[in-house]
Amino acid sequence: MKANSKSITPQMILTGAALLSLLLAGGCADDLLGVGQNRPPGEPQCVNPEDGATGVSVNTLLEWSCQDPDNDELTYEVFIAPDGGDWVQLDDAQISGETAELPEPLDFETLYHWYVRAYDPSDEMSEPAENWSFTTESETGSAPDTPSLIEPADGSTDVPLRPTFRWSATKNQPGPVLGVPPRPALSVPTPVDATPSTTSPTAPVLTTSDGITTTGPASAAATTSADPSPLSPADTYHLQVDDDDAFGSPEIDLSDLTDAEYRPDDQLPAETTLYWRVMAVNAWGDSGWSDVWSFTTEPPDNYPPDEPSNPDPPDGATGVSPGADLSWDCSDADGDSLSFDVYWGEDGNPIYQTTLDEVYTWDPGLMDSGTTYEWYIVADDGTDTTEGPSWTFTTRDWSIETVDSSGTVGWSSSLALDGSDYPHIAYTADGTLKYAYWDGGAWQFETVDDSASVGWYISIQLDSSGHPHIAYFDNTNDDLKYTRWDGGAWQTETVDSGGLVGEYTSLELDSSDYAHIAYFDTSNDDLKYARWDGSTWQIESVDTGGSVGEYASLELDSSDYAHIAYYDSSNYDLKYAYWDGGAWQTETVDSSGFIGKYPSLDLDSSDYAHIAYADANSDDLKYARWDGSAWQIETIATAGFLGWHNSLTVDSAGNAYVAYLDNSNENLRFAHNSGGGWQTELVDNAGYVGQTPSLRLDSLDAPHIAYYNQGDEDLKYAVK
Repeated sequence: MKANSKSITPQMILTGAALLSLLLAGGCADDLLGVGQNRPPGEPQCVNPEDGATGVSVNTLLEWSCQDPDNDELTYEVFIAPDGGDWVQLDDAQISGETAELPEPLDFETLYHWYVRAYDPSDEMSEPAENWSFTTESETGSAPDTPSLIEPADGSTDVPLRPTFRWSATKNQPGPVLGVPPRPALSVPTPVDATPSTTSPTAPVLTTSDGITTTGPASAAATTSADPSPLSPADTYHLQVDDDDAFGSPEIDLSDLTDAEYRPDDQLPAETTLYWRVMAVNAWGDSGWSDVWSFTTEPPDNYPPDEPSNPDPPDGATGVSPGADLSWDCSDADGDSLSFDVYWGEDGNPIYQTTLDEVYTWDPGLMDSGTTYEWYIVADDGTDTTEGPSWTFTTRDWSIETVDSSGTVGWSSSLALDGSDYPHIAYTADGTLKYAYWDGGAWQFETVDDSASVGWYISIQLDSSGHPHIAYFDNTNDDLKYTRWDGGAWQTETVDSGGLVGEYTSLELDSSDYAHIAYFDTSNDDLKYARWDGSTWQIESVDTGGSVGEYASLELDSSDYAHIAYYDSSNYDLKYAYWDGGAWQTETVDSSGFIGKYPSLDLDSSDYAHIAYADANSDDLKYARWDGSAWQIETIATAGFLGWHNSLTVDSAGNAYVAYLDNSNENLRFAHNSGGGWQTELVDNAGYVGQTPSLRLDSLDAPHIAYYNQGDEDLKYAVK
């Protein structure tokens, strides 16, 4: 585009006569033009509005075409003037290619003249063009006709998801008769800073209403008669598409369309009946809406997944177990395999956690108690994704109650959970063995053995029928005893009476519901082991090397082989023994000073051992785990006098959980490493609480703890 006007000198213009004279004089055209020299652009040609057009929109675009013999890129100057008025050169910013946009609407019912000059990069100017003319529309015109819809046809089906909407291009209704007065001739002005050309555009003939004919170098024809003014297109169209024929919330609602067709950029809903209509608009009003047509779109190439639904925990739920898993439902109309992106976090901050393939549940690990969480799921079928709604829930806080306060009860206690996650507790009560269980509505109590001073060092397990089995120490007779509920009565017997035996009992049941018991032989300072083989008790010494076996903790692996963690008081070490199918294997786990009291053992899904124990050197709670090749040892907690009473268990993912007594503060605390590092929290500080804790995880991996309230001499129970 030209930033400045050009100087035009007589020397720049060579007439046809001059060229002929030169040739007759023997001159060569090549000498004249110069082989390879630049040639000026051709004469611009009018495109829109057509020369002499009437009823032209006052917002029309000016369009032209121009060729350059050297194919140079051209720039242009554009001039326009009302008949009898001054010429105005349009700004460069209004010119784009071979189109010019008027800076403001033209006057109604007015004759305009315009012309274009083209320039090539050598500043060669085109041959002067004729100036063209047009007459604008009547200001007293009327609204356009109502469009007629063309496609998609009414009632059509299997319409593409990006259809082309077409309708008739409407015209204005006939306007009033225009009387065009005589127009004076116009002369082509010389642009600013330009030298007049030796030639000028040919003046068109003007015929006025009174029959007077005039000519001028820049005039254009305008004709009037008794006929109405010509019809002109609508300025814009308004298109609406909706799945409701009331068009309350249109899928498409466009009011500035200038063409009588439209194809949306985005797909319409698949397999959906939609309605559409069009309105034409111009300067004098609108046509009103067309008829309403309907069509039904085709099925998609791929159906996106359905929106994830049916969350568990339910949206807005409270009192949710901190060990709960998250689950949801989702389907896909194509039957595609689905993957799920899980977003989860504290309320207001759900973040990406993981992607699951065809898995509809996710374990967030043990969550904080009394905390609101937010989560959502994004389903992916490999082609499309669907984001589900955001859901929230609030976890319950620790629920604590006193189970039994009828005397001195609960100093020694052991907890088991049944198939309904109901607690069963065996405990010492004033020198008797008692048993309490939750039946779903209340605690039920019974005395199991009151034959003497019994019920010390208690360990309980439930068999496959949910019946309790209890191993315990008979403090009166210094014996190891065992009792079980057979569905009708307690069956009690003495397992070992060879000296002072039965302290630090630990009971497990194998896959046949047969009992296995690890215990301390105080008379010989040995670790002993008894197992029921279906007809009799098989008893043996596991470790006799010094004073060994206190605080025995027993677990059975997937082969029903015994594993025992225990304290070596001769060397102040933590030791570990296991049956390999042919012999007992023993080893020292930690020997770093005075260490290893109160060990609590559990095995993970790989049968690897995890042990929590006390470090008497620093009064810390420590943790050892076998990784398949070596023991990995770390400290769980250091703040206080810790670890002298603790209970450990491991979930299915290998995460460890520990309930322990904080002796410094006389309270019960809880630790877990399900989040990657150890997290600790207070459970109960109502008095001197937390001795002899017994920890179990329910089916949701939520912790349950039975423990002794030494201050009130009561049995207590906490669940998170």
